[in-house]
Amino acid sequence: MPNYQELYAGKVDLVARYQGVPHVIEWTTAEEPKLRFDKLYDKPLQVAAYSGAINRYCSDRLFNCKINHALIVVALPGEEAEIFEFDRATLIHVWHQWLNRLNFFFSAVAA
Repeated sequence: MPNYQELYAGKVDLVARYQGVPHVIEWTTAEEPKLRFDKLYDKPLQVAAYSGAINRYCSDRLFNCKINHALIVVALPGEEAEIFEFDRATLIHVWHQWLNRLNFFFSAVAA
């Protein structure tokens, strides 16, 4: 999923309705439960980046709306998966963190 304005690309795992609401969904695995958002490392930035690209280029065509929610599903060996849900406010907050990271990267490249 490219975002030509912010100059990044990646492959989203899944865009689907979860409990009737469109979500960007990232699947990942771990040996131990993550338990908290901060243990997800860069995964929140990743789903925010995907959401931004989808919203800029195709959400209106595919879903007739913007995608304002995301999930990170962590598969664990022998246990139920952990589900971390991002509501609109959280996803927007993480989107701004992603843009800051992207700006830092391009500033370092330009230097």
